[in-house]
Amino acid sequence: MRAHPNNTVAELLRQVRLLELRTRQKTKDAFAGAYRSSFKGAGMTFSEVRPYQYGDDIRSIDWNVTAKTGIPHIKIFEEERELAVLLAVDISASTRFGGKAPKRIYEQITNLCASLAVSAHQAGDKVGVLLFSSGVDYYLPPAKGRNHLMRILKELVAAVPATGGETNMVAALDFLNRVLKRHHLIFLVSDFLAADYRKALSLLGQKHEVVGIRIWDRFFDALPPAGFIRVLDPEKKQMTVVDFGSPDRADIARLYADYTAYYKDAFAWAKSDELTVYTDESVYKRLLVFFESRKTKPVV
Repeated sequence: MRAHPNNTVAELLRQVRLLELRTRQKTKDAFAGAYRSSFKGAGMTFSEVRPYQYGDDIRSIDWNVTAKTGIPHIKIFEEERELAVLLAVDISASTRFGGKAPKRIYEQITNLCASLAVSAHQAGDKVGVLLFSSGVDYYLPPAKGRNHLMRILKELVAAVPATGGETNMVAALDFLNRVLKRHHLIFLVSDFLAADYRKALSLLGQKHEVVGIRIWDRFFDALPPAGFIRVLDPEKKQMTVVDFGSPDRADIARLYADYTAYYKDAFAWAKSDELTVYTDESVYKRLLVFFESRKTKPVV
């Protein structure tokens, strides 16, 4: 486990245990059931044969068994439920922002990813994690087991941007395209303050199911109406004084609106699901609503 420079190992372990306990308590029952029923397995596996009954699909008849017994039998298949889940998590400097909301963006990212990891573990799915910033910082392939789950939670809590610089989402998406051979369910979690990732996202979505989860602060949607504010770009390490009563405010508001529009357009173009979770709302309630909406989503 990598230790965060501002925390001792003992403090990190305490935070991880609290995160796991809190998440496990909140992801039971309805939440766990909604997760399981929202995402399908990779295919069907043969289970058994049984005698043909009126109304069965004749295309399922097992002709070998039928010939041996003289009685029509059909093949029974069961859904292969086990999933390979991958949490692709943005740990870049911009995710450390926190406006007036109770939580910083990365704190909300941690809570959300922990809930997904614990839910996958409870459902018997494999789960792994990719941490990225200006490049790929850390990768742990999907696997099962509580020790593996705790390792994922430790990495989420201890994460710091190892590569520095601006967010490079394309590098993360290209990396997953190279290393993931079988079908995966990928949760791409970020503030999506990045650009030019639409093509890479579409390519990844052709082989895997990708769900985009944008963690967003309401500050970006409603900038202060007036006054001078010191603004730090954490990725470029530049401090700027912005007059929010001047045209600068409109330019910044337009920039954030453009990021939002690009995010929604990229996922629509890739035919992948996306949702936004704000820093001042419950990730559990928001995900539960999302899971329930997927259960009623028409198959196309």
